[in-house]
Amino acid sequence: MSRSTIPVVLLVALGTAACRDAPLAPRDARSPVSDAPAPTATPAKVTVAGAESRVPPVLQPGYVWVTLQVVDGGDPDPTASAADTRVEFTPAGHTPLELFDNGVQDMDARVGYYRVQLPNTLFYSATVTGANAIYSLAGGSKTVSAFVTPTLVSMGGLALQRKPRLTMDVRMDGALVAGQTLKITGPAAFSVTVTDGGPSDKQYNTLQDASDGKLHLLVPLTGAYTVCPVTSPKKYWDADCKSVYVQFYDVEFKTTLNYVQKWSIPGF
Repeated sequence: MSRSTIPVVLLVALGTAACRDAPLAPRDARSPVSDAPAPTATPAKVTVAGAESRVPPVLQPGYVWVTLQVVDGGDPDPTASAADTRVEFTPAGHTPLELFDNGVQDMDARVGYYRVQLPNTLFYSATVTGANAIYSLAGGSKTVSAFVTPTLVSMGGLALQRKPRLTMDVRMDGALVAGQTLKITGPAAFSVTVTDGGPSDKQYNTLQDASDGKLHLLVPLTGAYTVCPVTSPKKYWDADCKSVYVQFYDVEFKTTLNYVQKWSIPGF
């Protein structure tokens, strides 16, 4: 090879090296090569017996698993869960922890089921603090102390009753009269004003009702309620308040307010 060809060879070699990607960082020879993605802090999910469940993290020292199902007490199926619930768990001697169903700390992805790590203590209380509007929160609390295993406390089921229903007819001269406003008061300082056909007048909180002289309302618990008129369809006409004793959950109770002429000016 002549001396004049050496620079050419060197230039070719340098050009080839320049076209390559940057060199890879050296791998630890003690670790197997892996292209798997980095682990994530979000719990993975798996399908177990047809239901989606989160893979539970490792149990922390000094903690136990606590489980609970919030049951729909008005469903013919005794195993049916109540939807859209929120539960406050209180381990004895510790700060309460409030969880949303299927929230970050709930390790059971089934509707109405809770699985959470709580400090190991003598007993545990669970109170439903929120739920779908059809459910009453009355009686939605229980306390247990039984351990299934040293690391599991099953609180079983906590049933929520469906709210009682009120239907209030408004009549004048025997016919339904539309557009009136009523005030309903009851136990535990319950007080609400409902206008016929207004946002609060719904077919038991599902479909908006029309202004038709029939008002509907879900009430939170059993007890004595009073229904009074706020407006009148005609000057000098009024209706007396009506008392309604709501005895049962998930049952409809009806009352009728009759407008009559209360005061008139005699003719001359």
